[in-house]
Amino acid sequence: MYLLYILVGIFGGVFCGLGMGGGVLIVPLLTLLGVGHFITQAVVLTAFVLVSVLSLIFYFKNGLVETKKIFAIIVPACLFALIFSVISIFVNSAILKKSYGLF
Repeated sequence: MYLLYILVGIFGGVFCGLGMGGGVLIVPLLTLLGVGHFITQAVVLTAFVLVSVLSLIFYFKNGLVETKKIFAIIVPACLFALIFSVISIFVNSAILKKSYGLF
């Protein structure tokens, strides 16, 4: 079973590295392996933070970040991520799974 988790991590990392979002792959795979929704979400968010920080460092080093426009994206993204994270606590996990699948 541990090997399957490693393989999910590898595939998720490849998709993250290609800029396609590894979470789109990791969430359904971990769900199929029987991992609970909230644990899956925590795993994906943790990986997302680590990958994002590393990517941002490389983007800044290569001069690819437009610092004048970045806050127009960061502020609303953080605000709505916070709001919907709180909302997701109160929603039944079965509904969240179906919503994610539909999305």
